[in-house]
Amino acid sequence: MGPVLAFLLAGPLRVTTDPGPQVTEIVRIRPDANDPSWPPVLVFCVLVVVVGGLVSAVVFMRRAREAARNGNAAGRGS
Repeated sequence: MGPVLAFLLAGPLRVTTDPGPQVTEIVRIRPDANDPSWPPVLVFCVLVVVVGGLVSAVVFMRRAREAARNGNAAGRGS
């Protein structure tokens, strides 16, 4: 891209737009703030992992008990 084309594309934007305020002027920042609450998405993810682990443990124990009753160490029905 030549310098003339770059000036034509960026020149009007640079002239007409005013520099806005910095982000720190808009958003109040407290670097020493402590938020003890968990975000809802994190709570949902933890619940999914815990419930999934419990369900998989129950399924594993049922299959292990069935395999022990049938005398099949591999857990496959005969």
